[in-house]
Amino acid sequence: MVKAFKIFGRPDLPYSECANILNVNEIFDKNNEQSNDDMDEDEMLILKEFPEAKDSDIYQLPNHERCATHTLHLIPSRDIDKARSNNNSYRKVHDAAMAKCRAVWNLCAGSPKACEIYLEITGKSPTSPCPTRWNSYYDCITDILKVQETINEVLRKLGLAVLKEIEVQFLIEYINTSKPISEAIRSLEGDKETFYGCLQPELYRMHKMLDLLKQENPVYCGGLIDIIKESIQNRFEKYNLHDTRAKDSILAAVSYPFFKLKWVPRAEKEYVKELFIAELRRFKQEDFKSAHPQTSTLKRSKK
Repeated sequence: MVKAFKIFGRPDLPYSECANILNVNEIFDKNNEQSNDDMDEDEMLILKEFPEAKDSDIYQLPNHERCATHTLHLIPSRDIDKARSNNNSYRKVHDAAMAKCRAVWNLCAGSPKACEIYLEITGKSPTSPCPTRWNSYYDCITDILKVQETINEVLRKLGLAVLKEIEVQFLIEYINTSKPISEAIRSLEGDKETFYGCLQPELYRMHKMLDLLKQENPVYCGGLIDIIKESIQNRFEKYNLHDTRAKDSILAAVSYPFFKLKWVPRAEKEYVKELFIAELRRFKQEDFKSAHPQTSTLKRSKK
């Protein structure tokens, strides 16, 4: 699927120039090289045969849009590991806290007796994360923090190492820092009331929440906030307001009655407003031309 968009998708060129691109093999060769971080299962497939493009054939697909929730998942599952390599203090407390969490998850997942002890002491059933979904790790850590007053009693009863105070504080900061991403993933992965117009407001909401968290001067996760912000900026670079590629997402958000211009920063409201009005004028002109083709032809002949 991704390969088809790479070959026949519209490049970042004016539309008139895109129509002149007919050399399929050349396009494929140029786009075949990319980093492993951006590869997915579709791109691992080997194309053995491909129909030769004829001079009379012009294949044109819209630009390929990667799934926003999958891209967001890459930030906590891959990018935030930079915080461990950049800061020894962060790595030590992170590894210690996560190891103790994994110990109780693994034990409860394989022992009904351990689950009974956990439920008896905390009053809540234990949860275990799904290895392929980062959101489940977020939820399971949140569940541990909900019973932080009794979790060490559970750990002692199960013969596991207890959580130190600094490790509990780290988990609290980690969850608070990860919360914007978790909420964004839940918001954008819906299948009923989730539209393209939700993406831009969600990206700006994440940035705003991370800025507020940074102002609180966290003890352990200050560097993590910077890495998350940088990753959002890099992975969603094309959605920068002044990037020409962001036009469709901006118009979709402004056209969404729930958002309109509420999500736009004050300094950018006039720019976004003018962009939206210009697009409406363009649509109006196209509608007029399609409704009055003879008038348009007559004007051109007079010129």
